[in-house]
Amino acid sequence: MAQKYSFVELQLGNNVENLVSVLETLMPSTVQMLNLLKVKMGGLFSPERVPYFKFFTYEPEVGSLRGKKDAQILCSDRDWNTLDKPLFLVCIINTKYIIKNSSNFSYTLMYSRETPSPDDSDLISAFSSLFDFGDKGDIVFGTMDVRYVPFIEKVTSLNNRNMVAYPNWTMFLDETTVLGFEKDIESNNESSEFAIRPLSPDKHAPMINSVWKFGSDGALIHVNDQIRHSPSAGIFLSDDTTLSSPICWTITMPTGTINALHTIDAYRRKGLAELAMKRVAVDLVRLRMRPLVEIELESTASKNLMEKLGFQLAFDAIWIYCSVG
Repeated sequence: MAQKYSFVELQLGNNVENLVSVLETLMPSTVQMLNLLKVKMGGLFSPERVPYFKFFTYEPEVGSLRGKKDAQILCSDRDWNTLDKPLFLVCIINTKYIIKNSSNFSYTLMYSRETPSPDDSDLISAFSSLFDFGDKGDIVFGTMDVRYVPFIEKVTSLNNRNMVAYPNWTMFLDETTVLGFEKDIESNNESSEFAIRPLSPDKHAPMINSVWKFGSDGALIHVNDQIRHSPSAGIFLSDDTTLSSPICWTITMPTGTINALHTIDAYRRKGLAELAMKRVAVDLVRLRMRPLVEIELESTASKNLMEKLGFQLAFDAIWIYCSVG
């Protein structure tokens, strides 16, 4: 009789190094899952606004894991090196943020060493049990490797959901590249024209939200929280002694992804966007994270800038929105 598997909650505890070391050997496809672990362990989100941030792992139903819907496994109790069973991690994040006047923004991210098969009915059933497909809200699968698409298509079809997909390039910077940014930042600090400083949530969030592609009245507190809890960079004119009006900026999202990069029109083509990206990249590496960006396929200018900075393709990615028909 075949071994039965199910998804159980992964308790990270104090020892995630074994899992991290295994995921490191599987780079770059694991880059986002590695960042998510660092975000969770480092508390780089607002617990008031992100009340649910959990990891699940696909495990055989044996011992204390047999048949229990609320089963948990400690990260340190699992041999992550073994090839005798699947390595399939799912991270579900439920937030109280509202993006573009939609419902509360919640999403699922995943990594599977083995490409999940759309013909594996047991895996589909176990995966579906993680979600409330009876709810009328959207279920969002964020920044997924395109190799998971046939599996998610089957899951959504069997659960009577419509699926809309948005492809992108997911790119990352390695630590060696980022170490070279320190000199550029120091050189700018010696200049009298511009100053690079972290953004202020209360002072700068409204301006950033007003021009951000996904900005809205409901998204303002999301921007505010990300500035408060995660690395950010603002570039100011040197005579702006109160740091009230950045001319270029970027912030970091709950997943550790750099986002909302913007330069005011009058100051474009001066290398400020590169400088802001370098500042945030250095801060992310200090948190033991890899700088990560997501570029829409039609945004070739953004892709060119990221490649100029040294970003490399991690994987061809896709966001999938599953809604009730």
